[in-house]
Amino acid sequence: MNKYLLNFINLNKNEILVGDYNNSFKKEEFIKLINKFYMSLKHYQDSNKSFGVGIYLSRDINYLAAIFSILLSGNYFIPLNQAWPNKHLKRIIDYSKPKLIITNKNIFYKKKSLKVLTLKDIAAVKTKKEKLLISNSKVPEARLAYVIYTSGSSGEQKGVMISRKNFSSYLNWVIKYFKKKIKIKSLLITGEMTFDIVMADLANALAFRSTIYLTPQTNNLVKALQMLHEKKIDTIYGVPTTLKNLYLFSKLRKKRELKSLKNIFCGGDIFTYQLLKLIKSQSYNSKIFNMYGPTELSMNCLCQDLTRYKVKKSSEKIPNGQEFKHLNYKLFDQNKNSFNNYFGELVVSGDQCMQGYLGDKKKTKNAFITYDNIKYYRTGDLFKKNKNIYFYEGRFDKQVKIKGYRIDLNTIDRFFSKLKFIKESKTILLELKNNVKKIITHIVLYDNL
Repeated sequence: MNKYLLNFINLNKNEILVGDYNNSFKKEEFIKLINKFYMSLKHYQDSNKSFGVGIYLSRDINYLAAIFSILLSGNYFIPLNQAWPNKHLKRIIDYSKPKLIITNKNIFYKKKSLKVLTLKDIAAVKTKKEKLLISNSKVPEARLAYVIYTSGSSGEQKGVMISRKNFSSYLNWVIKYFKKKIKIKSLLITGEMTFDIVMADLANALAFRSTIYLTPQTNNLVKALQMLHEKKIDTIYGVPTTLKNLYLFSKLRKKRELKSLKNIFCGGDIFTYQLLKLIKSQSYNSKIFNMYGPTELSMNCLCQDLTRYKVKKSSEKIPNGQEFKHLNYKLFDQNKNSFNNYFGELVVSGDQCMQGYLGDKKKTKNAFITYDNIKYYRTGDLFKKNKNIYFYEGRFDKQVKIKGYRIDLNTIDRFFSKLKFIKESKTILLELKNNVKKIITHIVLYDNL
């Protein structure tokens, strides 16, 4: 994995290596910043063992520098969000147990075992070298690369452990599959830093050694469009809601800010006919890819090129994609307790499959099914398979995805059941036109209230 990171930095020929809304760093500037982060991290390395580093920073170049330096130092990162409520942040820190947190603001949570490294501390580190201090690419691939917490909005945190081998496996697929299909000069990260889509963005950047830009906020359409237009960014990866809002807003402005886009990746939720039509109406020369995959499978495990895909009617489902050659796929029919090639829960095995859930052996065990002595990850998603193309049919449990967030409806009901004045609750997902989703909870109060 370090080989790709080092090649991205050392062999990148772009004038700008990374940038955010306010700043753009050339190679020498970014190397100097990474060196400062690396020297600061080295101070806490007391053995050959890796340790977890929480990143609690604003959305800017420093967040990217933190990710690069942590991975290059052989450690793993835990992305944190400054918009999270303190209670939620505390839970994540308690579950993940990082040794160190990098931050640019005060941490309310004090713990003796938790060290805090501020940007002021990092800025004070003296380094004049314009070459990377890290030159060793031989970090064991079995080590963790990052831990991302899923279902944060539902209250049931699951720390997905992705190893360097898992990430490298996905990155190798990106290189083999896309190298002859597209070119990426620059890409814009629009997703939350705690989403695995950011890692898919990073994989694209490493594969093509492209410039990485980062939006200041995930929901600021004006600034996102401004960056796409002014910096002539040619690639974007977003959830359907983000892309839909971006294209609708651009259409209202009539400024053709999306004309520079050549590559559009979509994932994290259902891609609709209406969205495909909207994208093609403004970015008619672009390549469009629908991606599917849970965090547990290192971002993506299905891909469908929609560039020339023709939809006969608006009610027709958009395909989620075809298999990756290096992974194994099966469809599991729970009713018959057997596998088939037509319909069922998608289960996947291979090098992209997570190491497990951090600190939770029970959830890890329940996440897999064994067939012919091979462990398959259970996605929980139902698919139909037609001519080697998969079509999403829904969930077999009560977990749903809205705007890229996984939400367990059972967890919402369990929350209300703990309130003394509520007798019963029932939470449902209401799907309206144009893929608009709403979660509605019906509550029955006790008679004496």
